[in-house]
Amino acid sequence: MKPLILTIVAALTIILFACGGEEPAATQPPTSMPAPPTSTPMPVPTTVPPTSTPMPEPTPAPPTSTPMPEPTPVPPTNTPMPEPTPAPPTNTPVPEPTPVPPTNTPMPEPTPIPPTNTPAPAPTPPVPPTSTPEPEPTATPSAPQPTPTATQIPVGHSWHRPIPIGETHPIENTKGFTLRVREAMVFWAEDSWDIIDDEHPLNSKPPRGFEYLLINIQVRNHGSDTEDYDAPMRLLAVGEPPDGNVYRWLGADHCGGKPRTVLPRDFDQMHHNDTYGRRGNICFLVTQDDSGKLMLVDNGGPGAPKEDWRYFDLR
Repeated sequence: MKPLILTIVAALTIILFACGGEEPAATQPPTSMPAPPTSTPMPVPTTVPPTSTPMPEPTPAPPTSTPMPEPTPVPPTNTPMPEPTPAPPTNTPVPEPTPVPPTNTPMPEPTPIPPTNTPAPAPTPPVPPTSTPEPEPTATPSAPQPTPTATQIPVGHSWHRPIPIGETHPIENTKGFTLRVREAMVFWAEDSWDIIDDEHPLNSKPPRGFEYLLINIQVRNHGSDTEDYDAPMRLLAVGEPPDGNVYRWLGADHCGGKPRTVLPRDFDQMHHNDTYGRRGNICFLVTQDDSGKLMLVDNGGPGAPKEDWRYFDLR
C-alpha cells in the first residue's frame, strides 16, 4: 500500500511542474573581467532562442507495485470446543444417620414393698391372777463336760512314732525281754561296707543298686535265764506303710542272702551277759532307694498279729 501512495505523489509532482511554463534561461556567469569599452560599438547580439525545449508531460507510469489483493478471510481453525457436559457429582451425599434409640432403658421405678412388720396388736389388759404363783426353782449350773481328745498311739506302736535310738523298750510275747538300738551304731551304704570289708577279705560287695544296713542292738532278758531271743526270726527292716519294702535278717551266714558274710561282733554268735545282756551287729541288704528311710521292727515272733509289732528308729 505504501509504494502505491509514493507513486501517486511522484506523478502529481511532475504534472504540477509541467503546468508552470518554461523555466528562464540560466545566466552564465562572466568568465573574465569586462574589457574596457572601445570606440567601436559592439553589434547588438542576436537573441538566441532558448535551447531548452520544454519537456513533454510525462506519461504517468503505471504503478509498479500491484496492490495486494484483499486476503480471503480464513475461517478460524480453532473450532470451539463443545461445552462440557456437566458430570454428575460422584460424592453422593451421605444420608442422615438414623437416630439410634438409647440403649440404656431407664430402670422402672421400684415397686414399693409393703412393710413386713405388721404392727403388733394392742396389748390386752392383764388379767389379775386368781391364785398366787409358785416361785420358780433356781437353775443350778452343771459342771462343764470335758472335751474328748483323740487317743494318742503309744510310742513304738507305729512306724510314724518309733522308739528313739538309745531307748530300751519291752518287746511282745517274751518273758521280760527288752530291745535297744545303740547310739551312733547304725551304718548305711559306704560306711557299712567299709566295716564289713575290713572284717574279712572274702566278704562280697553288695550288688549294683543295693547296700548293706548294719545295726548294733542290745537285748536283755529280765525274766527266765533259760529263754533266748531268736533275732533272725523276729527282726525286720521296714519301709513306710502301706507300700514300704520289708527286709528280713537271715542270720550271719545269709546277710542279705549272701552266704558266709562274716560280720564283726555278729549278734547271732554273741552270748548273753548277765550285766549287759546280748550285744552285737545285725545286717540287711536293702535297695539304695530305701537308704536312710527304714525302721527296725520286732514282729512279736512267728504268727504274732501286726498289733504286736514294735518300731525302733534308725535315723
